[in-house]
Order: sequence, then C-alpha cells, then structure tokens
Amino acid sequence: MATADQSAADAVVFQRFLHARQFPVDCRNTTGVLTWGGSRPGADGRAGAPYPNNYFYVLGFGAQMISIKFNFLSALLTPDAVYHFPTSHYANPIRCPSRTFECYFAPISNCTVPPLLDAQAKPSTSRRLQARVGGNPSSTGAKKGIGRRRLGVSTRRARRTEGREASGTCSPRDSRSVCRMSPADATAHARLKFEKILWCTDTPRRRLSRLAGLTYVHSKAWYHAQLADFLFRPNGEMRRLRANVSAELQLGTVNTSQLGKYAAAPRHATAAARHAATTVAASPWPRQPSAAFSCAAMHVRRTDKKTEDHRWRGTADFRPYASAYRAWSYWGAEAGPLDRRLAIGPDGNAERGRAEPPRVLLGSEDKATFATMPTLLAPAEAWYIPHRYFVMDMSDGNQFKHIKQGNARLAERYGALEDERDAAARSGAAALRAFLARPGSTRDEGMALALQILMMGECAALFGPLSSNVDVLVSDLQLARATRLRTRYHVFDPNSRSYCGCGASFCMVIERAQEADPTRGYPSMVQAMKGDVASVKD
Repeated sequence: MATADQSAADAVVFQRFLHARQFPVDCRNTTGVLTWGGSRPGADGRAGAPYPNNYFYVLGFGAQMISIKFNFLSALLTPDAVYHFPTSHYANPIRCPSRTFECYFAPISNCTVPPLLDAQAKPSTSRRLQARVGGNPSSTGAKKGIGRRRLGVSTRRARRTEGREASGTCSPRDSRSVCRMSPADATAHARLKFEKILWCTDTPRRRLSRLAGLTYVHSKAWYHAQLADFLFRPNGEMRRLRANVSAELQLGTVNTSQLGKYAAAPRHATAAARHAATTVAASPWPRQPSAAFSCAAMHVRRTDKKTEDHRWRGTADFRPYASAYRAWSYWGAEAGPLDRRLAIGPDGNAERGRAEPPRVLLGSEDKATFATMPTLLAPAEAWYIPHRYFVMDMSDGNQFKHIKQGNARLAERYGALEDERDAAARSGAAALRAFLARPGSTRDEGMALALQILMMGECAALFGPLSSNVDVLVSDLQLARATRLRTRYHVFDPNSRSYCGCGASFCMVIERAQEADPTRGYPSMVQAMKGDVASVKD
C-alpha cells in the first residue's frame, strides 16, 4: 500500500497523464468522444438541437456530473480518444449560450468539435426542453428501469454505424454513430464517436497505473477522485463567484430556547452557541480554497428520496445527521470539538478564550434544513450559500419536490428569460443592455449547484446520503484534496450505506438485489449493471 507521500506523488503524475491525453499536440490523430446526451454543439457557440432519444435532461445536476466521470473514464481506456463535455439544461442560456459544462469548469481539451447539424431539428430552447422534461422519464429510457432489467439480463454491444460527411460535418443518427471527418487544422479530430450515457464502467486499476506510469496501484476510489479533480476544475468565472459567495455565506440561526434539550453539551459550549445565535458574524470562509481552513460538509437530501431510497425512513428527520456529526467532532475530527480547540497566540502558545467554533457547510433541497440544523449542530456554526444565488430559490413556486418537477420548472424560468431577451433585442440595443444588466437575468442554477459541490469538496468530512450523486461527487473531491494534502477525510452516510461504484440510483438497485440474495457479491451485480459496456479485466 502506498504511503501518503507516494499517493500524493502519483496523483501529480496521473493529472499530467490526463492533461496529456486531453491536450494532444495534434488532434488530427485522435477521435473525439461525445456523450449522446443533452444538445448537439450548435453554430456560433450556441447549443444546437437535442440528440434524439436521450434522457440527459431528465437527470439532476449531480447525476449529469457523475455520468460525465464514467464516460470520461471509458474514453480514457480507448486509444487516441479525447473526451468532450456535454451540455446541461441547468446552464442559463442567457449567461452561457453554449450550455456546456465549460460554463462552469475549465476546458478539458484543446481539441474542437464542429457544429453537429440536423436540418430537420430545431435549435434547443428552454421552452422546448420544458416539453421534453415534463414527460414521463420512463418513456425516455430513464436509468432506473434499465438498471433493474440489467441485473438479470446480459446484452450484446450493437454494431456501430459509420458515415463520412463530404463537407466534413457530422449528422449522427444514434448513440452508436461514428463520423469520419476531414480535419481542417490541428485542433480538429479525424473521427467523432458517440457514446450513450454510462453509469457503471470498469476501473482497471493496474491498467490505469501502467498507462499513466504510476509507481503504485491504488484503490478504485483513488482513480475516481483523480478523474473528478481533473474534470471539475473551476473556470475563471466560477472562481470569481466563489470569492464573492464566500464573503456572503449565511450563518444559520440557532433557536436558543431549544438548547436546553442538549444537556450533554458542555456549559461553555452552550454559552458559545447562545452568543452565536445573537451575533451577526462575518463569513470566515476564505475567498479561495485554503489548506489551513477546516470545515465539515453536510448535504441533506430528503424531499424526493422516499420513492427511490428504501432506507429513507432512517433519516425522516434531521437527528441522525446531527448525531453523526457530534460523534465525529468529538472522536474523529483532527481539530477537535469546541472545548479542545485553542487558538495560537503571537508567542506561539495556546490561548484560551479565543477558540473558534467548528464550521459546517450545509446544502439541501429542503428549506427546513436551514431552519432546523443550526440548532441541532450548535455550538458548531452552520453556514450555507444564500438562496438568492439559486434560480430554484425555495420561494413560492420554486420549491423542489422531485427531479421531474424541478427540471420542468427550471426550463420554464429559463424560457421566460429567453422570451424577455428576445423582446428586448427587438426593441433595440439599449433595451437589450438593460435586460442583461438586470439582477437575475444571468442567474444560473447549475453555477450555484456546482459551486456548492466544489466548496463542500474543500472540507475534511462529509455527512450525507450516498443515495445522492451530489454526495458521491463531494466524497470524490474530498479524497482528491486529502491526497494532495496528505491528510485524512471522512464520509458518513446517515443511512449506513457504502458506495458501490456506479451511479447512485444504480447502487440502490444493486443494494436491493443483494438484500434479496445476501450471498451474491458486488462484482457480479456491477458487471450485470454494465449491460453492453465492454468489460476490461483489471
């Protein structure tokens, strides 16, 4: 087993390998890989028509990011393949017309993809997306039903269809299409290959170590953490937003009348919590990620998991989260609980009375979380991103109920903005400038969700259900951070769940199958879930 120093050194080598694969000297010798999900690359840097028969826009933001990681891993195991980001309906088309994940993250390749034209399809708009996401997810081949079938059925990989476009453009027919291109310069691919959305792929540890020239073979989680660390590097706009938001994080209000219920809390801790409840504190979060800053992340996903997560009753209220945090802050936190945290004075000696309370960054789709958790976590400070940064800001009409409803409502909101933008453009340049300068016109739901994931990934511990893809991503980023800093990280699922290595919904399908047959191992079930994804031996 590699030591912390050896793991950190291999992480640097692996990141260089990923960069070299994604940033070739000449793209004309490579195959561009695109996910058959979302919208095609359009003309003039805008999102084009949606790919037919894909369900990417039915997914939540965390699920989209997880699928990107799996599709990237699949491309990485294909010689000369270069992966490209798909688009997301979470991106505000006013702020970022391309709607790709480069709206949030740094470019992952120097290669380019030409517009993929479809003369019979109309360009993507939020109004048209609203009609698509408002339908029945099962009718679009949503992953949950597919996963259940695959546990008992193996399928063959269908043959790819190939075609050469005389003009060098590409009009793919389905997710098995391959287009042979006529690259005009060194940034263009010789071929374009399309892959369906992936949820389970092999993680051949030894092969990845050989490809990257690593000294050691690491855990599967280590490789996934490195993939997430490469894919989800914030772009300049995201870094600027983080700097602004970090100064405006909101401190949760502690209900002092409820503090007496927690008799186990030390007397001075309760006093500190009462003081925090009556003091308007400035956000302690640094404007940029800092190795010296300590926090824990807590993601509460409750609203729509009652029909999907068969263990949800264990977290029907908030107490399991608070209990897990309190146990960790006493026993496992490197900084120690409040009564053992001592500030260091100018003379290098510990000074009592200057102890800073532990900090928890909260995230949730349920606004009751922000009203309840601060009291349960006291004397720790509970902070969260202000709701005004989200399009779905939990106000009347914008409350999250489930993914289908949330996606349809978001598309409706973006559609209204597009209508206003078009009306302003018809009125003249001055009216368009006024519209773009108006607060809220460029507010981006995906931007706020991505920022929340990134900031949680900067913490040393996560308390959240692994039935949510958001928590899987945060744990990936926390492991990558712990590897860089040569320190530990902690993940606590209040429902006592371990991650299986697939998309979160698929993991719950596997979990049910194992509970029905406890003798069945995870490897065979994961292989079954892969369906027609080619198996690669480790």
